[in-house]
Amino acid sequence: MGIFDKIKSSVSGGDDNEGGSFEPAARFENEKLDVEKQLDVEKRTGIIVEHYDDITTEQAEQIAKILKKELADEDGFSDRKVREKVENEIGLPADLADRVVWNERASIQISARVANYIHRLC
Repeated sequence: MGIFDKIKSSVSGGDDNEGGSFEPAARFENEKLDVEKQLDVEKRTGIIVEHYDDITTEQAEQIAKILKKELADEDGFSDRKVREKVENEIGLPADLADRVVWNERASIQISARVANYIHRLC
């Protein structure tokens, strides 16, 4: 069974995990994101520039830095708070700021969750 089959089986609750012990993905939902390890500003800048035509490299870098700072905040993360920062500090329109913040935050958290889960499998 391949790694993706093991993940799929574990997430769906299947029993075909070849004797391995896998916990449901929901168990990792509340894991703290290791921002320093999992959010590389340079890499995230490139991703933002590639996927949003209306954003310059400088703006993308500012967004990546804001995301990194806010995701690491001990008081928690708020899409609305970050969107407002992106709007005010960078000057993006509300709809674009909202789309970028929501998509990038989700991407970062999903990538971290998958990386944590795979790490536990190995």
